Amino acid sequence: MYWKDVPSVEDYEIKEVKDVTEDNATVVTKLEFDDGIIEQVPMHLVKKDENWKLHISEEDANDDEDYKLIKQPDGF
Repeated sequence: MYWKDVPSVEDYEIKEVKDVTEDNATVVTKLEFDDGIIEQVPMHLVKKDENWKLHISEEDANDDEDYKLIKQPDGF
């Protein structure tokens, strides 16, 4: 897959920040892409070296209870 084939985020909204601890937090976002898809996506943050970092794992985001497909891509 080439990066040019990946839809770009056009807009986002932070819906909720939850499960906050000293070293972890979950930020539930609503993402709107240029292909028309709208998703609610949880983003997991971890604190490392006094800075908050986005934790990207190999787990399937679709399996997360906070993930929701709100709108299919245009033409789907």
